[in-house]
Amino acid sequence: MARVFLSYDHEDSRKAEAIVAALERHGQSVWVDRQIAGGTQYGTEIESALERCDAVVVLWSERSVRSAWVRDEAAAGRDLGKLVPVSLDNVQPPMGFRQFQTIGLAGWKSASRAKKLQELLTAVERLSTVDSAAAPEISKPAKRRKLSIPITTGAAVAALLLVAGGTLMWRQRAHSEPPVFTVAPADASAKSQGLAKDLLVKLGGLQSANADAPEIVDSDAADKASFILQVSSFTQDAQVQASAALLARNHALLWSQEFQRPSVEEADLRQQLALTAARVLACAKRGALAPDRLDQETLKLYLSGCAQTDFAPTDYRRLVPMLRELTRRAPRFDGAWALLVGREAAMMGYEQIPADSPEGLTLRNDIVEARKINPQMPEAYFAEFKLLNGDNGLDQLDQLVARANKGAPNQPLTFVLNATLDGFTGRMNEAASYMKQAADADPLDPGAITEYINALSWAGQRDAAAQELRRAEAIWPGTQAMLEARMRYDLRYGDPKEGLRIIRSGAAPSFLGTESFLQARADPSKENVDRAIADARAQVGRKPNAIGSLIQVLAEFGREDEIYALIEQEGRDAIGESYLLFRPAFHRFRQNRRFMTIAKQIGLLQYWTRTGRWPDFCFESDLPYDCKKVAAAIAS
Repeated sequence: MARVFLSYDHEDSRKAEAIVAALERHGQSVWVDRQIAGGTQYGTEIESALERCDAVVVLWSERSVRSAWVRDEAAAGRDLGKLVPVSLDNVQPPMGFRQFQTIGLAGWKSASRAKKLQELLTAVERLSTVDSAAAPEISKPAKRRKLSIPITTGAAVAALLLVAGGTLMWRQRAHSEPPVFTVAPADASAKSQGLAKDLLVKLGGLQSANADAPEIVDSDAADKASFILQVSSFTQDAQVQASAALLARNHALLWSQEFQRPSVEEADLRQQLALTAARVLACAKRGALAPDRLDQETLKLYLSGCAQTDFAPTDYRRLVPMLRELTRRAPRFDGAWALLVGREAAMMGYEQIPADSPEGLTLRNDIVEARKINPQMPEAYFAEFKLLNGDNGLDQLDQLVARANKGAPNQPLTFVLNATLDGFTGRMNEAASYMKQAADADPLDPGAITEYINALSWAGQRDAAAQELRRAEAIWPGTQAMLEARMRYDLRYGDPKEGLRIIRSGAAPSFLGTESFLQARADPSKENVDRAIADARAQVGRKPNAIGSLIQVLAEFGREDEIYALIEQEGRDAIGESYLLFRPAFHRFRQNRRFMTIAKQIGLLQYWTRTGRWPDFCFESDLPYDCKKVAAAIAS
């Protein structure tokens, strides 16, 4: 017997009752909202029922697709891997739910023996109960080599972590109605009024592509609004400047940001403002629906973490204490815990902090606390990845990905974990595919798009990466995320002269060796190449991932023998950077059979043989050996 949660619009109650009766006749236990006991808090009871059930059957109709309650329940079912969508009148499900096969019950009557009813019964019976709410045990950190697999890096991963925690989180419902927003000019100038009208139109377009978008009304219905997005704009010294501020009903300031671009790029400024505003409104809606109503100061804290998309890595340590205060103020709000755990994980990855450090132990405890609120929080799985240690790190990652796929399917960070596993084991094209799914899950996040571009580059899909980069630059023009994405692409795959220009302008960070590497790519004379290698070698022991940078420089300029010597000299430290070995610059390096010996040292050979998931390079037409035969010979 399966436990079924039925989500429907009350105007469809007759059809819903017929489906309940049919399910119960076939031995299923069905929960509907009429079962809520008197005096029980409405939202809490629904949340509890969603957690307990095996399947969330959502009845889509012309009425229910417009219901915020039904969409929230459907989102919870989707995020928990329990969704069974049903169409009552051939209506198309909202955006965000169209990738699921929908069972059509249009015209179905309770007395009929329709095959579609059997489809529903089969789908319900196939779903098993979700994992226990008890947090899985996290093993104590072993003081060994850290598994280093940065398939996502720097500020971009932090933005992805924040967007996952802020806008795609496991839904928690308060007993209040969803908030309503309006857009208004901050002053009477024609420019500010024009910006407000343009923003309202753009937000409407973005809203149509998001099933969970907040409700936005125009100025005629502004008296119904819970929040006001106030905008202003003016031009000075050939620069167009704009500001946006989110105000509470009492006009208390909750969030603000300023934008500036050359006057000729005003359209780009308006596009950037619209995407930022859409994100802010989505975050504000989540905060307004927190289980315990957030006061204005607490909501401001939440928006500071959730709404930010364009920041520097130095923001990590600044934001962690703020987010910890947020969880203290809102201990039952899983959005707060998601932001804290995600930010801590990003900080540990960027700064290469050991898992057995005080920060690592704190993160370990925070994962446990976060899972008390949401046992299947995607950020908690990703934070576990940042804590992986030991010689069996690949097996640990494999098991972690399996748990994330079961507990938090179809979530951006689960896609990232799958991409990480595939990237580390040489399945670069599949890794890029997973990163595309992560980027598609939230097109309002420049960090996710940036990581998709990186994954395409690492898979050797340079033209596709360049095309995606141009598209992203048009969406997020002039942002720090896009400047860094352009520099990273030009550093190894694009125009080295353009990379030099960006670095010398101070728009993107640089370090010893970056300029000499770009100069050697632009002019690969022996003098330039030797200088680039010397600069990279000088960083070993002085900065994180320096050995990886040196290995990449050697590969770029065909110094394969020096890579083998470095691996022999540095041992495990060099092997810890082995995810690099599947990138395009290492094509010649992989063509030597000695590479398979390194793969055995890392544990990759054993993984490929055990899982049958062989890396992409094994299927290259110019590979002078057979991966499987060499693997069998080495193993014997």
